[in-house]
Amino acid sequence: AGKSYRALAHTERARARRHPTDTRSHRFLSAENTLVDELAPLTGSVRRALTLVGLSRSTWHYRRNPRVKTEHPVHQRDRKYPSRIDTTDRTRVEALIDTGWQAGNSVDHSFATAWDNGSMIASRRSWWRIAAAVLDQRNRPKTPTKKSTRTPRPMPVHTATAPGQVWSWDITDLHSPWRGASFKAYSIIDIHSRLIAGWRVEER
Repeated sequence: AGKSYRALAHTERARARRHPTDTRSHRFLSAENTLVDELAPLTGSVRRALTLVGLSRSTWHYRRNPRVKTEHPVHQRDRKYPSRIDTTDRTRVEALIDTGWQAGNSVDHSFATAWDNGSMIASRRSWWRIAAAVLDQRNRPKTPTKKSTRTPRPMPVHTATAPGQVWSWDITDLHSPWRGASFKAYSIIDIHSRLIAGWRVEER
């Protein structure tokens, strides 16, 4: 019965939040408040009664001590506070970002340049948020890729007709019986005879 009530009450509370002035919402909240008041002396405390019906203590507190309603509430995005960037500073940051884009500079570069010049308007994250909200993104430089723009050089090809004309080299990792210790074998190979012309073992 407790689980069934908690499931039903969860749905009714959600409906009451959506329709706070509805008659059905008022009846449910009133009945639940009465239920908690009756269960409190039986369970020994209000906390146990709230746990039994699946109601949080903060919700119960604000039901007993409702907040003062504001006639004309202001949305969070429209509120003004000392650290908020006003329209003038926002326009200034947009201009600096656009100037940097036209010069091929990133947002971080424009931000650092402005700070070096003494214009500490906003944080680096705020600059990125303003840059993302700019409608005209045509001047924004393209993100560099890892692809190389250099012309590929031809691979060198060497031919040996007799021993001792062309040598190659090789490095081989050698494991040791000691933990964390390894060695490298450096060898010089004659590419015609495939014989090792020289070798050496080092720690690196």
